[in-house]
Amino acid sequence: MTPPRFNLIDDPWLIVRNVNGDTETVSMHTAFARAHELRRLSGELPSQDFAVLRILLAVLYRAVEGSARADPLAYWAELWATAELPLQAIDQYLEEWHDHFYLFDKTRPWFQVPDLAATNGETKPVDLLIPDCPIAGGLFSMRRGYSSISPAEAARWLIHCQAYDISGIKSGAVGDDRVKGGKGYPIGNGWAGWLGGITVTGSSLRETLLLNFVANSYQDDDLPVWELPQLTSSARRGAQGTGPVSLFSWPQRRIRLFTNDQGNVSSVLVCNGDPIDYQFQHAHEVMTGWRHSVPQSKKFNTDVFMPRQFDPTEKLWRGLDALLPVLQQDPQFLPARVLEWSADLAGNRVLPDDHLTEIETVGVTYGAQSASWDEIFSDKLAFNVRLAASHSFPAKEIVFSAVARAVEAINALGSLAGNLQVAAGGDYDSAAAAARGSGFAETDSDFRAWLATFDPEGDLEGQLQQFTDAARDRILRLAEGYLREAGPTAWVGRKVTRNRQEHVINTGQADSWFRRSLARALPYAASEEGVSA
Repeated sequence: MTPPRFNLIDDPWLIVRNVNGDTETVSMHTAFARAHELRRLSGELPSQDFAVLRILLAVLYRAVEGSARADPLAYWAELWATAELPLQAIDQYLEEWHDHFYLFDKTRPWFQVPDLAATNGETKPVDLLIPDCPIAGGLFSMRRGYSSISPAEAARWLIHCQAYDISGIKSGAVGDDRVKGGKGYPIGNGWAGWLGGITVTGSSLRETLLLNFVANSYQDDDLPVWELPQLTSSARRGAQGTGPVSLFSWPQRRIRLFTNDQGNVSSVLVCNGDPIDYQFQHAHEVMTGWRHSVPQSKKFNTDVFMPRQFDPTEKLWRGLDALLPVLQQDPQFLPARVLEWSADLAGNRVLPDDHLTEIETVGVTYGAQSASWDEIFSDKLAFNVRLAASHSFPAKEIVFSAVARAVEAINALGSLAGNLQVAAGGDYDSAAAAARGSGFAETDSDFRAWLATFDPEGDLEGQLQQFTDAARDRILRLAEGYLREAGPTAWVGRKVTRNRQEHVINTGQADSWFRRSLARALPYAASEEGVSA
C-alpha cells in the first residue's frame, strides 16, 4: 500500500481551540482562513505550540513581504483593522510552494531528507521524536513505547524535534563527512531550546499571529527551509540565520519519517543537521529577550548578547527587570523584539494606549550536556503595552520596586517561619523555604492582577503604595497563621549562636524581628508613618 503523501496545507494536523473552547484538528489553509474564529493553538505541549506558531509566522512573513517592506507600520495597521488575515496573499504563497509541503514525498518530503540513511542501516522507534520527562513529578510526561503515530501527529512532533531536539550522539548519516565511527557527534540542541520563548497573545489566532509579526524586521535572503534547495545529509556550509524566518524553521537535524502499511509513521531517523552560531543571532531572532554575556564578549572581542532563558523555579514576574529592561549606556538585558514592536505600535497610536499586552512564555531545561530532557515549563503575564516602551523608565522602576518589595517581604515571612521552627527545636532552612513558597504562591495572583491594571502614565507612587498595602495585608495574615501554630516550646524558646553572639529565640523575638523586616520591605505611606504593624 502506498501511503498518502499528506500535504500540510490541505490535510488536517494542527490542533486548535475555537472560540467556544472546543478543540479541532485543521489544515494550515483552514487555520489561516479561520484564524479570526480560532482562539489558539492547543497541541500536546506548550513548546510544541511555540514551534508550530513559528512555522505559521514564517508563512505569514513570506506571504506579505512585498507589501510590508514598503511601509511596515502602515501595513501592519491595515492588517490589524481588517477582520481577517490577508488571505489572498497567503493563498497565493501557499499555492506557489504547495508541492514543498508534502510530508511523504519521494524527492522532497517536508522538513526532511528523502534518502537519509544511517551508516549502520538502522532506524529508531518513532517515540525518539517525542520528549519525555524522566524526573518524578516533572511538568510533562509523554506516552512512550507505542508502535506508530498518525501523519498529523508526526508533523507536529517533526516540527518540535527540529526546534527543541536534545543534543548528544546521533545516528551517523551516510554522506555526512562529520560522522566518525558511525556516529554523529553533538552539535547542540535545537535553536528554540536556547530561547526564553515569548509569544504576545491576542484574543484569537489571527491577533496572535499579527502581534508576533514584527513587520520592520525583514532582512535580505531570509528564507524558510521549504524555499531552500533540498537538504541533504550533509550540513550546509556556512549556513547561518539571516532573519526571523530562517530561525523559525532552522533545520538543526536531518530527519526521515518511515511509514507502515497503514500509512502511519512507525520509525524515524534523526541525524545531525545545520549547527548554528548561537552567539550571533541577536539581530535575527525576535521572540526572546537577551542578556549581555561577558565571557562570550571577551572571547569574540565584541558585545555578544545571548538568548535570555527563564528560571523554571521562579514566577515570571520576578524577572520583570529582564523582561522589560530600560535603556542604559551598557545594558545588561535587551527586550524581545515582539515586545518592542507592540510598544512601537502603541507609541504610534496603532494600538490603543490602554491595550493589554498578554504574553505566554515557554522554556526548556535539559539534562547533563543537554543530552536528555529535564523540564518544559510555561507561564503567562499581562501588562499595559506602554510599559514595554523604552521611554517608560519611571513606570518600570515602580514595577521593579513592587517586585523587590514583594520578594523582601516574602523573605521576611520565611525568616519568621524558620525562627519559629528553631525556637521549637526544629530546622530553620526547611521551614523557611516552605514559608517562602507559600508566600510566593499567595502573592502571585495579587501581583499579576495589579500589574494588569497598572497605568504607566497614572499616579505611579500611589499605585505602588496600593500594591504595598495589599501585599502587607496578605503577608501579615500568613504570618499570623504561623504564630498561632507555634507551640508552647516555641514560646519558651532556646539559645542559639548567630554571628558569634548568643540569642534566645522564642515566638516573641521571632515576631519582633519579622515586623521590623516587614516594615522595611513594605513601608506605609508617609501619612501613615507611625502606625503599628
